[in-house]
Amino acid sequence: MAPGMKKPTSPTKVMVVDDDPDVVLLLNKVLSRRGYEVISSLSGEEAIEKVKEAKPDIIVMDVMMPTMNGWEAAKAIKENEKTCHIPIIVLSVRKEPEDIEKSLKYAHADAHIGKPINFNKLYEIIEKYAQAS
Repeated sequence: MAPGMKKPTSPTKVMVVDDDPDVVLLLNKVLSRRGYEVISSLSGEEAIEKVKEAKPDIIVMDVMMPTMNGWEAAKAIKENEKTCHIPIIVLSVRKEPEDIEKSLKYAHADAHIGKPINFNKLYEIIEKYAQAS
């Protein structure tokens, strides 16, 4: 590489976790258009397994999912020494103060955004964590 040239950076890799395929598709479309590489998962269990291989930069996680909810999945990811550094943004219809507190304290998420999705806020938070990594 010639002196003074910057090494090309790869796009920020965002894992979207939601049991609603329509939400996953929507987030995949809007995030891809913004230049993010998107990996999707339809359950908390799948996310825990996939995160080890995919090594996302950021995770956007729904809470209300069958079998294992997003809080449990986020907690498991944050308690694993190989994945604990990955920022997790909880995205949920559950947005009461106690829900936000559960996301941040119990699940160790880095942010909590309510649904319906405020895309500007989502982009802002993703960028904040993308620049920090």
